[in-house]
Amino acid sequence: MNSEMRMMPNEFQDATLRKALAESAQECGLPPQEYGVTYPNGVHFGPATRENYNKSEWQMVLSTQEARSHPDAEDRKREDDAPAFLKPSADGNRLASILTIYHEIPLAREIFLRRADLLPDYGHDPEWWTGKAIGRIREARKLVGGGQSDSVMSREGKEVFNELQRLMAFLDKTDRSYGSAEPLANLAFVKRAPARDIEGKFFEAWKYAQRDNPAITSIFSEAIQPTGDALTEGLETDPTDFAILDLNLPNIDESDEYATIYDLTDRILWNHTSLDLGTSPYLTHVADVVGFRFVGNELSRSVSIPELWFPDRYLEPAREAALDMRRKKEKIRETMMKLCDLESMLRYFTLPSGKRVRVQELFNLSLMHDAEPTVEDAVNGIDFDSIDTDMNAEPRVGDKIDVSAELQKVMASIDRKLEGK
Repeated sequence: MNSEMRMMPNEFQDATLRKALAESAQECGLPPQEYGVTYPNGVHFGPATRENYNKSEWQMVLSTQEARSHPDAEDRKREDDAPAFLKPSADGNRLASILTIYHEIPLAREIFLRRADLLPDYGHDPEWWTGKAIGRIREARKLVGGGQSDSVMSREGKEVFNELQRLMAFLDKTDRSYGSAEPLANLAFVKRAPARDIEGKFFEAWKYAQRDNPAITSIFSEAIQPTGDALTEGLETDPTDFAILDLNLPNIDESDEYATIYDLTDRILWNHTSLDLGTSPYLTHVADVVGFRFVGNELSRSVSIPELWFPDRYLEPAREAALDMRRKKEKIRETMMKLCDLESMLRYFTLPSGKRVRVQELFNLSLMHDAEPTVEDAVNGIDFDSIDTDMNAEPRVGDKIDVSAELQKVMASIDRKLEGK
């Protein structure tokens, strides 16, 4: 195909500017910029001037993300005694971080390595560490159940195991400082798993692929969350399993009640349940490895994380003791709410217009009113519209000193109550 390079008339006018830009780029070590319009087979590619175009003739694809460059080879070398890691994903998921952490837990590492089911050859691709998948490995397989769907499920499930084995071995022995979990995250078997995010999809896919393997119980915990209908009708509540427990961080304006990881775990397990033993959730099984994922935003605040986490309070044998603790906590919460309401009554007053003002400011205005002539058409002689502008004004000394003294006493009494004296 012949191509011809031509320059439009308006481009000739900018030739001097382009030459200067090219020389500047060259001085900075940047590659030269090519200019011009290409006419392959007489087709002009330029600004859109028509309302409709034939899609079969050409198509434009926009790049949604710039290519991420890697450090130079010498900067990618793993330092002595430094652990390797999996680089963060471009879409922000935490799968790489989770696998890097689980690799440092001996039990989880051995479960993911799955030494009893190894391949003689795991393939090779020089760009695998950057996120490029290795082609499917050919191996002799036995059909499970003789059906095509079972065969496909077995093959796709094995792809999850094999990719996990690659990643665990990479983190063990690599000379590179980092690798990528993208080949695992992009497996079709993982993407189809029933979960809302890629981390959950990975664990669900891994669990389903080996659903008869006892090792699942080392990674997945199990909880029972009874419902009123199930108890009334005598139905057994199905357990719910999880590998990661999501904990929502408190906002900076939330109560200090949520200060530790225990408080957040209490909230996620007990927040929407009644104070009745029959409907109290509990854990039927706690995995050997329990993952916590903190969820927050720019308005969240941190919580303290203890060195040891004891899940005993959430187990079935501790249901009654935990329920008694929750009932006492609820009474304390109700008492605190009443005190907050009382404090609000002492601090604020609602005007006839519906506007709330501080009681102390209202008293200051009353002192001003005690020293000034009454305002015509004002409620009880007080001009409430002047509160915003006259609040900081000093009260004038008048003849009604006794009323002012009584107001000062009331204000002092309120202050003592607010200070707990």
